[in-house]
Amino acid sequence: MGKLTDAVTAQVLDWAVPLTRADQVEVPDALRRSDGTSVYEPKHARLYTTIEVLEAEERIVEYALRRDGRTIDDTALALALLEAEANGQPLNPGQEELVAALVSSGQRVQLAIAPAGSGKTTAMRTLARAWTDSGGTVIGLAPSAVAADELRAAVPGGTVDTLASLAYALLPNGAAHLPRWAERIDDGTIVLVTRPGWRAPPSSPRSSTLWSSAAARSA
Repeated sequence: MGKLTDAVTAQVLDWAVPLTRADQVEVPDALRRSDGTSVYEPKHARLYTTIEVLEAEERIVEYALRRDGRTIDDTALALALLEAEANGQPLNPGQEELVAALVSSGQRVQLAIAPAGSGKTTAMRTLARAWTDSGGTVIGLAPSAVAADELRAAVPGGTVDTLASLAYALLPNGAAHLPRWAERIDDGTIVLVTRPGWRAPPSSPRSSTLWSSAAARSA
C-alpha cells in the first residue's frame, strides 16, 4: 500500500505546479526524512496548484482590468435613492458613495468591503433597484442557504442561489444541469457575490469562463 500511495502521489505531483520554493540549502542525509525532505522544512507545508487554476486566475485578472461594463445614469440612481428614502430606508453618504461607485464605474469586477452592521444589505437593495429599474438583471450568489436567504432581502426581484450549486453544475458531469439563470447571463447582468472569501471546489476555473463569455459584471 505504501508503494502504491507513493506512486499515486508522484503522479499527481508531476501534474501539479509548485507554489512554494524548495529549500536551496544542501542538507546532509542525517537531517533528511525518509521521503528526502529536510527536517527543517515543516511537514505538509508545500503548496501546489494546476495549470487550469492558474489560467483561470489569469482570466479573472484580465477581466477585472476591463472597464467596458454596463453602467446606469445619474437619473436612475437618484430615483432609486429617493425610493429608498420614501420607504424609510435612506442611505447615508458612505452607502450612497458605494452604490454610485458600483453602478457607474463600468469595471467588470469590483470588491466592496465593509464591517458587519454597516448597512451593506441596505446599500445592495438600492443598487439592485437602480439596476433593474434601468433594464438590467441582478443575480445574487452566497456560500450557504442561510446566507442566500439574507441576500434575497437585498435583491428583491433578482435571482439568488448558492455558490455550491453553481460549482456543482460546472463539474464535467453536471454541465447539463446549469441553472437557467446562469444561461441567461448577459451584458445587462450584475452578479452580486456575498462573502467572496468562500473557497470553491476545483470546478471554479470554468466559472471564470462563464462570467467572461457572458459579459456580465461581478461585485
